[in-house]
Amino acid sequence: MIIANAWELRYSVIKTIELYAPAVTGKEEGVLTKITLSIAYPGSGKVFFTAQPLTELDTQATARVAALVASNIAGYNFYKYDYFVSMESPSMIVGGPSAGAIMTIGFLALFLNKTIYDNVTMTGMINPDGTIGPVGGLKEKLEAVAQKGFKVFLIPFGQRIVLVQNVTVKHYPWGYEKRVNYYQLDLVEYGEKLGVKVIEVASIREAFKYFTGYDITPKEMKEITLPKEFIDSLINQAEIFIRYSEEYVNKTLNLSQNLSPLFRGTVEDTISEILDDIKNARYYMENSKYVLAVNTAFNTFLNSLNIYWIVRIAINNADINTLVDIVNKTISNLSKNLTTVMLLCGNVVSLIDFEIMVASRIRYVDAQYSFMKAVDEVKNGAILDAIRDLTYAYCRAYSSYYWSTLVNKIESNTYVDLDIAFKAALLFYGVADNIVSYAYTLAKDLGTESSSLNYALEYMEKVETAYEQNDTLAMIGESLYAAAYATIAIHELFGYDRAEVITNLAKKIADETRIIIGLLSELNVSTLLPIYYYIYGIQSIDVEDYHTTLSSLIMSLLQAELSKLLVLLSGSELNKTYTTYTTITPSNVYPSTTPTKTPPASNTTETMISKEETQTYWYLAIIATAIICLLVGYQIGSIKKKP
Repeated sequence: MIIANAWELRYSVIKTIELYAPAVTGKEEGVLTKITLSIAYPGSGKVFFTAQPLTELDTQATARVAALVASNIAGYNFYKYDYFVSMESPSMIVGGPSAGAIMTIGFLALFLNKTIYDNVTMTGMINPDGTIGPVGGLKEKLEAVAQKGFKVFLIPFGQRIVLVQNVTVKHYPWGYEKRVNYYQLDLVEYGEKLGVKVIEVASIREAFKYFTGYDITPKEMKEITLPKEFIDSLINQAEIFIRYSEEYVNKTLNLSQNLSPLFRGTVEDTISEILDDIKNARYYMENSKYVLAVNTAFNTFLNSLNIYWIVRIAINNADINTLVDIVNKTISNLSKNLTTVMLLCGNVVSLIDFEIMVASRIRYVDAQYSFMKAVDEVKNGAILDAIRDLTYAYCRAYSSYYWSTLVNKIESNTYVDLDIAFKAALLFYGVADNIVSYAYTLAKDLGTESSSLNYALEYMEKVETAYEQNDTLAMIGESLYAAAYATIAIHELFGYDRAEVITNLAKKIADETRIIIGLLSELNVSTLLPIYYYIYGIQSIDVEDYHTTLSSLIMSLLQAELSKLLVLLSGSELNKTYTTYTTITPSNVYPSTTPTKTPPASNTTETMISKEETQTYWYLAIIATAIICLLVGYQIGSIKKKP
């Protein structure tokens, strides 16, 4: 009782809700787990978790991600509240992330003061980008849901058809024979037999209307376009990349005559692929897909230089130390250039220039990192690996220089104070660390690996180095990449490899991206990179490059949140109130039933948000949405690079 009173004295507002989520026991039987969620104000972003009888670490990590995503969608600052999660289950061990989505729904309902229908439940993992990830045991969970009287069961998109194990046993006088086979089960049809409507959902926004009857619809947004001067620069840069690529291709073909026939054939095959990419880049240019064009052209530049350097080494036209010297001088000159740009800019820069400086800085750091790897590979005699990393370092440095030339070239009406940008760097550092840790926990639990997770961990190392060196720009940029790669890893771990699933997932992330970009536009905030990555993601859908689509859209979200945060930390006035939602109206989501409503219990006041919080709405909305995150595709090695 004393402890309870202490908590009550600490918080001015506490709201609580109870939900029931299906789970599977160790005996492969479905059960319902009681989940009690609370949000308390004022707090500091702490998530308190308890479970009876036991819990696993990934469940606790899931609770934190659920709170982050819910606060993001609701438009509140995650760090202004504390969160409480209590799970009670008949199972001996509560584990896995399958309750993440329903936790998010519960937290979101508390933030928005919406009631939950008592005949609806769901299963699904919550991804940091607000999408719902796949889970197991769906047949058993559906049976448990039906037994407890639920009428609507939401499952992750793409999991309507599941494989179910069927065991048959034949007994004989001398023993028995056991056979195991699998059959496909349509959960929607099976649910109809059990009296439950099974619905696939891909995102929290989509699921929320089935739980509350409210459709959270974004405002109509203006067309998302890039500044003309930036488009002109993309066109010019794409043409330069194509010209360089063609020059390297011609030089390589001439030098390849000195190769053995077998090696020459391999080189010619590579050249053929590069020429195809050059054609694609030109096609995209002709069809006004300039972002896609410049990134495709960059890949031709990278690959053509790589094969050119390989052939030079192979015929003794150059030695590896010559290439090391070339890249070293390039990076050294770039460093001087970036220092000059920083000095010319001063402490107060436009928001667009700040975004550009971050983009340039991270490419410089990546160039340095790849160069150092190449040096070690030369020492160890791994020449082909060294050439690959030297090539990437050189091209990444070139890309860094390109971005630096855009400073002071694009008009902006919003400004950032560099002296306070370190606060933003620390916040994004924390967000990235949380997502990477979450992905790492999931990978460990599943016993699988992800190349994207490895890159995320690599970027986190760069973040720590940048922190030690007090490099604010690199700290922010590397944190963005770490968060994006970790989010991609989460999707990879659960095998999103079907085109229709990936396409739907991309559309849901695109919707979230448009909301944030629209927010900045409504506030008359000039921004560049969020739009750049958004358009890149949308254009990649058309060419069925789903990996790039997801990664670019997540980077767009992260960049948009960075821009919004910097505006507010710099003390700029936001001269109009804006909400990410239009009028929220009830919708008839169950034609055959009329769900009853069970209002969430409240420990204290009925009103969740005070007048002071309303007045500081934008300050409360700035941090947590950075959690939403899928990769920009700057992977080193076999995966394509982007400028």
